[in-house]
Amino acid sequence: MSVEQAIYTRLSTFPGLVALVSTRVYPNLMPQNASLPAVTYQLISYTPVSAMGGDIGDVPARVQVNSWGKTYPDAKGVAAQVRKALQRYTTTKIADIFIENEFDDYEPQTKLHKVITDFRVHYEE
Repeated sequence: MSVEQAIYTRLSTFPGLVALVSTRVYPNLMPQNASLPAVTYQLISYTPVSAMGGDIGDVPARVQVNSWGKTYPDAKGVAAQVRKALQRYTTTKIADIFIENEFDDYEPQTKLHKVITDFRVHYEE
């Protein structure tokens, strides 16, 4: 399972987030005219660590998750559930997830609010 698949699985099954966005968790881009609120996610960086003689298997990756809403409170509510879903989440493949950064944004063309959250994922290949 890739980092992206692991993130998608967690976001699309976390009860608090599902209650807000249903199945609207999309890789990279939100479909045109998608219902809101919604979540998009993308892999920003993936940097395998090499050691003498080979790769060590622990891969730090940076994943950006965008929480979208028609209103600022909607976007903030989704972002809160995204944080609860991912912060310090572990599996047999994910050693840990940490929040690195979060900030608010507004897109005047679409009149949509967005909260951008960057996560550092320590993943075992």
